Amino acid sequence: CGDGMDNCETMIGGDWTVTTDLGRYSAGNVMWTTPSQETLLMGGRYSGQGSSTVKLLDTKTTQTGWRLEFQTDRACAIDLGQTVILTGGKGYDGVMVQQYTEDGSFSELPQLMNGRHNHGCSSYVDTNSNIVLLVAGGFTTKDKSISTTEIQLTRTSPWQLVEPYPLAVGGLRGATINNIVYMTGGLDDEKQDTSKIFKYQDGVWSPAG
Repeated sequence: CGDGMDNCETMIGGDWTVTTDLGRYSAGNVMWTTPSQETLLMGGRYSGQGSSTVKLLDTKTTQTGWRLEFQTDRACAIDLGQTVILTGGKGYDGVMVQQYTEDGSFSELPQLMNGRHNHGCSSYVDTNSNIVLLVAGGFTTKDKSISTTEIQLTRTSPWQLVEPYPLAVGGLRGATINNIVYMTGGLDDEKQDTSKIFKYQDGVWSPAG
């Protein structure tokens, strides 16, 4: 949904089909599927939507949701099931970390060490059964690509730097499969893109595949 467009597309029968008219252009937003299976578009940078959420009630209907505590643009969302964590973003020096529940309840978590937006993020479970949050790469407030990686062991602990991502890129995307974090894609400062995929396991980045 969004990404500079005014609609959403849905995979139907193996093909992408435009299904939802958002009624406005949207970019820089993130999405979260709540525990009750509602889909929320959160934040963005057009028409004052940076502090709003929009519910996709079905494939053709939208409804205004609850308000975000802070303007949120080009953040990265980590779905923890009962809550969603919004990391970084274009505003507030890129260090803001926000936690929301399905009803819009808000908690501000410890800030990132390095401000970033358009970065990759995900989570994994460590050997102590902690749900660890991870952010990697992205662009600084001056739109310079970075490679730093940070993790947070618990929601009250400070973020800490770990091994840098192998490339200084923004626009990369993350996912966790079998408790291994994968990052793919991205653009460097010369706007050169990459299709490389790296995995983070046991504190180390390495090529995937």
